[in-house]
Amino acid sequence: MTSIVRLASNANPICGATLVIILAAMVVEGANTPAAAALLSGALLATLFVSILTLPSSVMGQILASNRVPAAAATAFVVLAALSAAPLQSPDLAARFAHPLAPAFQWLRPSMSLAPTNTIEGLIAFLGPLTAFVLGALASLRHSRSVVSAWLCALTVVYALYALSQYFAGQADARLDAHIGSANAAAALFGALAIFACARVIGKAGPRNGPERAPRHMPRALNWVAASLRAPLATAAFALAVACALLTASRGGLAATGIGFGAFVGLLALRASGARRTLILAPALALGALGLWFIAMGADPVLGRFGDVGAALEGRQELLAPHWQAFLSRPLLGHGLNTFHDLNAMAITPDNWDSLRIVGAAHNIYVQALEETGVIGLALFVLMVAPPLWRALESAVMDKSAPHWSAALYGASLLFLVHGVMDFTLQIPAIAALFAFCLGAFSNPAVRQHRQQNGSF
Repeated sequence: MTSIVRLASNANPICGATLVIILAAMVVEGANTPAAAALLSGALLATLFVSILTLPSSVMGQILASNRVPAAAATAFVVLAALSAAPLQSPDLAARFAHPLAPAFQWLRPSMSLAPTNTIEGLIAFLGPLTAFVLGALASLRHSRSVVSAWLCALTVVYALYALSQYFAGQADARLDAHIGSANAAAALFGALAIFACARVIGKAGPRNGPERAPRHMPRALNWVAASLRAPLATAAFALAVACALLTASRGGLAATGIGFGAFVGLLALRASGARRTLILAPALALGALGLWFIAMGADPVLGRFGDVGAALEGRQELLAPHWQAFLSRPLLGHGLNTFHDLNAMAITPDNWDSLRIVGAAHNIYVQALEETGVIGLALFVLMVAPPLWRALESAVMDKSAPHWSAALYGASLLFLVHGVMDFTLQIPAIAALFAFCLGAFSNPAVRQHRQQNGSF
């Protein structure tokens, strides 16, 4: 109750509004349709517009200044995608850049994209995560990362309870999918949320919340245990997120969660020494042990699914083969953003019918990005994400205070990126928006600089 009261007293309207919108999008199947994705982008853009009106004019300048490379890459990507969907009026341009299938389709005004309408829909959906990143940076500027994480834990509790209610009410399949259409994606999502919840518990175990704030009856050697007592919302969020991740019975999702959590703890171990090592690592290891206990108690469904790993890998290879060939046929520019379904329909043969007939994604975000946007598009994606992740890694290793936020961001990002090799989690608009929001909130170096120069606002 104390955490809820404190969260209300430190109300961050930017953070609260953004996460409520993303939560609503998750409930509506992850906003995984063109109309829902457009609504998500529109709602986030409206929130950003209102936020800009209520904040000092220098704030956006600070955010853009600290994200020059991602901003330039995002602008270039949007421009390139828009141009690929535009009809090529000049015969010379059409001859050089039009999609190779344009003559077969007898287009009067060919374009670079195989399906211009789909590309426009994909571009609108892409604006959602792009806006969420800026809103995350604004939210962390408005208050502290701790307040942002409190809102994130509140979202985790509400969404986990919703997912569990759906699962136990019999409105879900045998595997929990949290109504986003994929149990594997749900596993990665809840794994990332568990890492951020663990970071909040660690924050309550730091030196500023040390012995003087521990319960009087608790021995000094066990002061770190008080972290969970100071962060009941985060502790509940962690337990619920781990339980939901386990009920997905996702082999890849749970394995990626283990990798992400290992990176998170490893970065903390690099920074910790002596008594500080106990304060920082003990809560993480304790919560990690709790997660392992959950897995041990309910591992049968997961272990049972390891029996068909070979068949699953064979099916994935059969799915990826034609899409890799699609990339090789147009390696630089790709076939156009959001053209996977068109490429997949053309790649279906009697031999691969079972693997390709009902899929909605390539189950590999890198291969799908390459076939849709080419090497140039994937390079721009890397330039959007790499600088914030590098800042997070640098902060986790070098910052003198609160390295747990950056370590959590790095661990959760590694989780999503590793899981992207085998599934399509980040291609679900609501999850991509949440990831982008966290990337902006926990990697932006302008948080400390703004407060030093202008004070809290």
